[in-house]
Amino acid sequence: MSSSKAFNFYYFYLPPSLTLIVGLYFSIHLFQNFSKDTTAITNGAFLMLGSLSGLALSCAKAVDTPLRDKNEFVLAGERLLHAAVVTLIASILKYAVLTMQDWWDIFGREWLLHTISFVFSSLSAMSFTFALVDAHKGVSTLNKILLNRSGR
Repeated sequence: MSSSKAFNFYYFYLPPSLTLIVGLYFSIHLFQNFSKDTTAITNGAFLMLGSLSGLALSCAKAVDTPLRDKNEFVLAGERLLHAAVVTLIASILKYAVLTMQDWWDIFGREWLLHTISFVFSSLSAMSFTFALVDAHKGVSTLNKILLNRSGR
């Protein structure tokens, strides 16, 4: 592998690809574990996405020229912020499922508990997957800008 191909692979393709692969792994993990506490995954993703969003939006504020780079930083920051918000919603839905399990046992409506748990857990996993798509787009955009600017 020549040095330019290695550079392109490691710096251009690897970060967005790893974001997608790791995110897909955790999305599958969320789909497979409806009744287990997986809020640590969504909370951790929220923290990472919120931090990346803040960094991207700060870069947009700090960069004056060219205007295209500033707009791209804003776009990446907005995508990452949207992914963080959707991830937070996924975490809230999953936490609701976990707290409902104890709550519904009082009323003895097990079929209702399973139905609501399935719906909320499915919504949580789908929300996390949708957030993954936005996160991948945001990381790809941010990575592209930073690589273009590193050659200055």
